[in-house]
Order: sequence, then structure tokens, then C-alpha cells
Amino acid sequence: MSLKRLHLTTLSMKYPWTAPSRVVKKAWVDNGIDEKWEKSRWAQRVAARKTKANLSDFERFKVQKARRTRNKLRRNVYLQLLLNAKTKGGLVPKKTKYGKVKPKAKAKVPAKK
Repeated sequence: MSLKRLHLTTLSMKYPWTAPSRVVKKAWVDNGIDEKWEKSRWAQRVAARKTKANLSDFERFKVQKARRTRNKLRRNVYLQLLLNAKTKGGLVPKKTKYGKVKPKAKAKVPAKK
């Protein structure tokens, strides 16, 4: 295998430096590298990409409709929260006639004599 194709991961195992293939395979199985790989996010993304590439036209259409429905629900909830925040005045700061927010006045500290 070319070094260009290798990637570092957190999966590791220990075996002697000059170990033959059978020792490496045994260490691989004993450490459960395949199971750990299947649980990793990287492997899940690869599997999802493969599944997405093999979708039929109708399946892609169903995914599109589901995403549209999800986004409509999200947008409606977001706009409702935004409207509630604006009516309560908690989201948008009040502006002056010049368009800038007024700084809060600092409390005056009496000078010592």
C-alpha cells in the first residue's frame, strides 16, 4: 500500500516489530479494530455516502420532500421564536436617531476630599 493512501486514526494495536502477518491479524482481531472502525464517525460517513450514491430517482425524490417538510417546520418554529422575542423587546436593541445603541450611563462616584 502506498504511503499516500494511508491515514492516521486513533485505532491502534501493539505487536512485535518483525511480526509475521498471522501475528498482526491476531492482534487486529484481539483488539477489535473492525468493530471500533464500524462505530467511528468516519466509517458512518463513508457508509452514508455509499447509500446516498445508490439511491434511485424515487428515493431521491422522497428525500427531497422530507427535507422540504423538515425545513418548513424549522423555519416556522424559528420565526415564531423571533416574533416572540421582538414583541418582548429582548432581541433587537433600541437605536438612537443616528442608528447607534446608546451606551449605558455610568454611576457617578463621589470624589474624595
